[in-house]
Amino acid sequence: MPLTQASLGAEINNKRARLGMIVTDSKNYKTEIGKPENNPFALLILGDQSPGSVKKSYWTHFLNQTTAFTFGTEMIANSYNLPVIYYTVQKVKRGYYELEFKLLCAEPLSLQYGEITEKYVHFLEILYHPEILEMHLLLIVKK
Repeated sequence: MPLTQASLGAEINNKRARLGMIVTDSKNYKTEIGKPENNPFALLILGDQSPGSVKKSYWTHFLNQTTAFTFGTEMIANSYNLPVIYYTVQKVKRGYYELEFKLLCAEPLSLQYGEITEKYVHFLEILYHPEILEMHLLLIVKK
């Protein structure tokens, strides 16, 4: 989702794009996926944003309270039959970071509605530590 402060959003996106990442938002990701020059690709979905609409959210219990989660990752994984990989970024020391990857789901179409999001919530609860800087979901596209 775009940031409310457009100038800050543009600055962040420029930093993300400097090494070749194509930055897009939820409104036009399908256009980028459909471009032949962007295949194969990995789709990175930032999981740190609150859902825009409570009606389009997935509601579950998280850290002992009812919480809304964005449902986009599960929707995209099911639409394109993409495996979902959960990863965290931890700071080892100044300027050094470690990524840890875990397969959340290899075949999303084999799961019930909400299972991918529930697995994500479960990982968040288990791995909830202040030293974890970022938690994301990654969809890997097959050729």
